[in-house]
Amino acid sequence: MVVVRFGASWCAPCKRVDTQRLLAIHPDITWYYADIDQDDGTYVLGYCGLQQIPGFICIKNGHPSQALQSSDTEKITAYVKQAFGL
Repeated sequence: MVVVRFGASWCAPCKRVDTQRLLAIHPDITWYYADIDQDDGTYVLGYCGLQQIPGFICIKNGHPSQALQSSDTEKITAYVKQAFGL
């Protein structure tokens, strides 16, 4: 179970997400953070099907779920739980 979180340090909506609450969803979830400002010109955000940040993609058994674009911690939590059947 892997979740990739897309964001940027300057993004106000990204800062509203309760990171500690997300990390507490399940101990077996591995979280990665993709800072869009560190993109080397390959446009990772668009490649992953996202148009805005914050964005999230869950990967289960090597298969990515449809991306979620939201800063609502409740929506993100529900998205992650649903993606992994928790």
